[in-house]
Amino acid sequence: MKPATSLLHSLASHPALYDLIQRATGADEVNRRLRESANGFARGEWWLDVGGGTGLASDIGLEYTHHVVVDIDEAKLIGFRRTHAGGLAVQGDATRLPIVSEVADLVLCRAVSHHLDDAELERLFAEAARALRPGGRFLFLDAVAAPSRLRSRLLWRYDRGSHPRDARDLRAVFVRYFDIVTWTTFTIHHAYVIGVGIRHPPAD
Repeated sequence: MKPATSLLHSLASHPALYDLIQRATGADEVNRRLRESANGFARGEWWLDVGGGTGLASDIGLEYTHHVVVDIDEAKLIGFRRTHAGGLAVQGDATRLPIVSEVADLVLCRAVSHHLDDAELERLFAEAARALRPGGRFLFLDAVAAPSRLRSRLLWRYDRGSHPRDARDLRAVFVRYFDIVTWTTFTIHHAYVIGVGIRHPPAD
């Protein structure tokens, strides 16, 4: 890794700076679109925010629910606790959720998949499906590879994630675990995909 990139990643590990970087690269508009996709959920429902870090996704309405943030990064969870007194922070692996089965009305996964290899991505989706109650929804968002866009190439160059994927590749894995309710692509600085799914019914 180049020294400049290594320094940037080190700075970005600080919760406050991480949030500033996220907002500078379009987090507010991303969350607006997530909020639209999550429309229809009510107070009192349980949301599981997988890889939720500092809690930026609370901007989409988690303050109106019971919510649990699971993240592997202790520093980001400390940042979450400082600003979200009503939420529960749990340190854990997105591919091995320390959560009982069928507990969440919604599982949210924002900007996690590009940090995972193919086997880990499969486990992420399988764990999200396991955690959902019958009829619950999976709300998935991530930036996707867009090699034709110069801005996207530059952003990926400095991103800590090593596995940017094409939207079609993500969809192919998504449908192995979920029936698609909506699947949307859009562009801010990055190109993004938002998928909303309901887990497949158990096999007879």
